[in-house]
Amino acid sequence: MKNTLSIPAFLLLGCVSMHAQSVFNGQIQPGRSTKSNVDKALGPPSAQADATDTADVFEYSPPQGYTYVSVAYRKGSGVVDRIDVQFAEPCGRAAMLTTLKLPDEPQSTMLVRTLQYEYFGPPAFLAFIYSYYSDFERQHVIGLRYLSAEAFRDEVPPPPEPASGGPLLQPGDSTPPAPDVTLNVPVPSGGQPQSGNSNSPFTSNRTPSYPKVGGAWYREGNTSKPASIQQNGGTLRLVNEFGQPSRAHFQNGAIVADDWNGLVGTLVNGGKRINWANNSTWQR
Repeated sequence: MKNTLSIPAFLLLGCVSMHAQSVFNGQIQPGRSTKSNVDKALGPPSAQADATDTADVFEYSPPQGYTYVSVAYRKGSGVVDRIDVQFAEPCGRAAMLTTLKLPDEPQSTMLVRTLQYEYFGPPAFLAFIYSYYSDFERQHVIGLRYLSAEAFRDEVPPPPEPASGGPLLQPGDSTPPAPDVTLNVPVPSGGQPQSGNSNSPFTSNRTPSYPKVGGAWYREGNTSKPASIQQNGGTLRLVNEFGQPSRAHFQNGAIVADDWNGLVGTLVNGGKRINWANNSTWQR
């Protein structure tokens, strides 16, 4: 297996981390750079992707060593929020960790469609991208996602709050806290935390029944517009066809997208379709 791929020169110049926020192409820093800065560094956009509620997304002609570059600008500010790039050739994970001085353990891992993401938090605000089906061991990095601090907070769910009624357990305590299965995929067997009505001693150890909605979905049933839902009991994480995430929960049998202005989706057709309140649908 090719697991010792070296870091090409273009990446050493184009991705600066070194205990600081990552900068693409040596010039573009999410959260600081603007569209004029990007256009000056990369030239005018080659295409514009569909706008979302929170961002305008543009594709750019990739520099040498890359095959794809897209930049999302946060609406209302024109500041770079997210940069997605794909390499012409994969790079070895171990070499990239060493070069960029990142820890071996990421803050979070997520599966979005056919891609795996490893998120490294402050100060880097960077994600390694892998092909899930051909590299489930995460050895060959095929691309990077650069994030502003605000976009990182929106995209990576925070750790769960400790249960009320007692202090958070610390290392060395006799009973360790439950694993953070919300942030890691695939969910390890037996990792489901207990949930229930904390006001009733008769149901505190029972898991409520929720519709099974986890997995792949498609905007309007179009397989070229894949979306996904990660489910951990009643806790959901949605990712739309643009790769934008939202925390979500069930309310009266419907799905409420917390980070999409409380957008409500109604399950119909035996749970095979979600009718969103903005007149769009997800189907599977």
